[in-house]
Amino acid sequence: MYEAVAEGLRIHGYAGDERAAVAEALSRAGLRPPERFFLRYPHELSGGQRQRVVIAGALVLEPELIVADEPVASWTPPYGARSSRSSCASATNWACPPWS
Repeated sequence: MYEAVAEGLRIHGYAGDERAAVAEALSRAGLRPPERFFLRYPHELSGGQRQRVVIAGALVLEPELIVADEPVASWTPPYGARSSRSSCASATNWACPPWS
């Protein structure tokens, strides 16, 4: 999963500490401890964990705006609300699902 999250950093020529950025993004997406997920393959994760990897891939680039529909569509409301609120701290704007 490390490679999936780090891909955006590489495409955009990130010059900082890639490992630290990936770990922080995974942690902010709710995958803790993040190092536990670095060498995992998609078939080794639950559906919710795979969705959080997608969110981490977006968060790692520190965007100003995240519009999330499909990646958060099947999260349970309590987890989804916590995640979208915590992600608001990492993005200037966050288009949250209606139940958050």
